Amino acid sequence: MMFWLRFGWQRLGAPGRLGVILIFAALGVWLFKVLPAERDAATVATQLVSARQDALKLAGAKRGQPTLDSFYRHFPDIAAVPDDLAIFNDAAEQSDLAIVESQYQLQDVPGLKLQRYQVSLPLDGDYPALRGFLSKALQRLPHAALDEVRFERDEQSDVVTARLRFSLYYKVPK
Repeated sequence: MMFWLRFGWQRLGAPGRLGVILIFAALGVWLFKVLPAERDAATVATQLVSARQDALKLAGAKRGQPTLDSFYRHFPDIAAVPDDLAIFNDAAEQSDLAIVESQYQLQDVPGLKLQRYQVSLPLDGDYPALRGFLSKALQRLPHAALDEVRFERDEQSDVVTARLRFSLYYKVPK
């Protein structure tokens, strides 16, 4: 067998021998460099897919994250309107103000599952009493927003006429 190898090697000549050496060198590089790198790349790709799936599962299963449903749970039902209007009356009485006339309007809030109940109140009194009323009403009604405040003062007296417009937000009945 050695005879045939030596005989074949001599018949190749210098260029043939160089070609055989280069073929074996390329085979060695492929076996010891390229093949392990391909295996590592496949392993990293598998780990990446697994990590993405885990991240999606964690994102979907995170507890304690606020959701839109938890946002809507903070609003009372529309049935609470009479109690909320009574809070306005109580705050006015505590501030020595009288609600003589008021206007109410119920509207849907576009794009949200909420209804807006607008309350317009004209009040007469001095400035500290009006501030006290606003403070008490807004503290007791967390779902209320003060939309508009307009003050008018008569030059001959200390009486201030305030026109207040509140928006009370409620869940849409199902």
